[in-house]
Amino acid sequence: MKSINSYDKVVGIHLFGIECGPCIRKNKYNVNDIVKSAGINDSYFVEINKGIKLSNYVYPKKNNGTDDFFINPEDKESIAEFDIMNHNLYGIHITYKNDALSENNPHICIGWASMGDLSNYTNKAEMAAKYNETWPDAKPMTKAQNVGQLNRFVNEAKIGDYVLFIDNKISIGVIESDYFYNNVSYEEQAPDYVNYRKVKWIKKDIDRSVFSRSMRNSMGSAMSFFKLNDYRSVILDILKDSYIADDTDFNDDSIVTEITNVDYSFENKSGINLIVYGTPGCGKSYYVQHTLLMKGGYRFDDEGANCLDAIRTTFFQDYTNTDFVGQIMPVINPDKSVTYEFNPGPFTLALNKAIQNPDRPIALVIEELNRGNAASIFGDIFQLLDRENGVSVYNITNVNVQKYLEAQNPTMKFDYIKLPSNLSIFATMNTSDQNVFTLDTAFKRRWKFEKIRNDFSDNHDFKNYYIPGMDMDWQEFCESINEFITNSDDFINSEDKQLGVYFVDKNGLRKEKTDPSSETSRKEFAFKVFEYLWDDVAKYDRKKWFNDLKTLDDLIDKYVEKGSDESSGVEVFNKGIFDKK
Repeated sequence: MKSINSYDKVVGIHLFGIECGPCIRKNKYNVNDIVKSAGINDSYFVEINKGIKLSNYVYPKKNNGTDDFFINPEDKESIAEFDIMNHNLYGIHITYKNDALSENNPHICIGWASMGDLSNYTNKAEMAAKYNETWPDAKPMTKAQNVGQLNRFVNEAKIGDYVLFIDNKISIGVIESDYFYNNVSYEEQAPDYVNYRKVKWIKKDIDRSVFSRSMRNSMGSAMSFFKLNDYRSVILDILKDSYIADDTDFNDDSIVTEITNVDYSFENKSGINLIVYGTPGCGKSYYVQHTLLMKGGYRFDDEGANCLDAIRTTFFQDYTNTDFVGQIMPVINPDKSVTYEFNPGPFTLALNKAIQNPDRPIALVIEELNRGNAASIFGDIFQLLDRENGVSVYNITNVNVQKYLEAQNPTMKFDYIKLPSNLSIFATMNTSDQNVFTLDTAFKRRWKFEKIRNDFSDNHDFKNYYIPGMDMDWQEFCESINEFITNSDDFINSEDKQLGVYFVDKNGLRKEKTDPSSETSRKEFAFKVFEYLWDDVAKYDRKKWFNDLKTLDDLIDKYVEKGSDESSGVEVFNKGIFDKK
């Protein structure tokens, strides 16, 4: 089989009567005209210049000795392999939890569940009317982009079209069904994904590095569902295992990529700065995870959309601004050379995720906010914390972050940085921590605050478990201790010293009152709870708490001894602590 001469970046083919390369050069035909006459998208000219290898699909013409080629119409296999050239190629991002690549349910899906069943809308105008009704305050640019994606997914994409599932790895599939609405709840799929197309996956888990730089940039589109027709030939060659990435620049005035300045005000305006605080063990992290982030979280939209991809970090004493935002780091390449690249921190990752998902709430979660020097860690991001309608009132310049965002979002230009309207920052903080940094007033005034009450709720799942070595349950023990703390006039900052209702977990307690407790379990409970009471709560007047016991060792030994009969471990305390009133 003879390969095609592609000299001067001109390739001609006989595609059921289309002229070959020598004919094109001899007659000086325009390549774009030739391609269009074959019924192929004119972007095929770009595909040719990106390295298509048609030698796998063409045959030498037998009725003359010329350097002339055509696709043999009798060769059904070759025609089938060339099928992608007669269909659209789409890219899709499915950002949240999904099982699109599963054997049992291969599909592609998009969100916007609030729109309901999209099969009711047969054109873009009908789709736009429903979108306006659902999100009346959406900005025109956001509305146009999202309606275009929805109409493309529902009405434009056809059975037989090809699709790239763009994730950490790339998978190639063929659309096998028309659009359908599927509101069945699946544990393995985010509930917002109700808009489906069945897909046959024909090649999975292709490494991104296989593709050229220009194609990787195009796959980084901020949209969820978009056309990639310029790269159909690449997919054709990948399916034939004959693709070699071509990173040479190709300039063609007919190929225009529109670059727009990023608009940080998105249709989702859930973004807030919130500090959740309370006593140690009161359930702050649990509250953030199960109330603020999960379905039903009141901070989010009316549908209770999940925020499944929260970016999390924890502050500590040596945590720095570069840890939080990002820094230039050396990277050792396969050829042993060293390059320096920007390594994004949690803040930059969350910012990028929010920009790429403008219709969804995204969260940056900071645990233990005051265990690091928060003002120093935030640095100039401090300026972004003033918000109006969820968006930063002021902006900052950070060249490294801006370049990173532009690389991740090639159709957007970033002249400055703001917090988008869909990005929330949730932080947790203990009120009684010692030897930690304090938050200054200027920093605190830019946050909302929410105190977690240290109460036993109905869904507290081990409040009725029993204390090892005592005949009382955890709720009775904890409430009696806290009542003694808060009613005393002798303790400084007594409210902050309360015992959290989640200070221990169920594994250190007994399910039943009659369950035996081992010496080990009594010691473990004492090491954790009694140590806190001895060193943090009762240090100013231990006699008022523990009678005449002189040391923590004496307290633990006495408790373990007294608790051996499962009833009298409480005697190590001043009996007034557990008096019933």
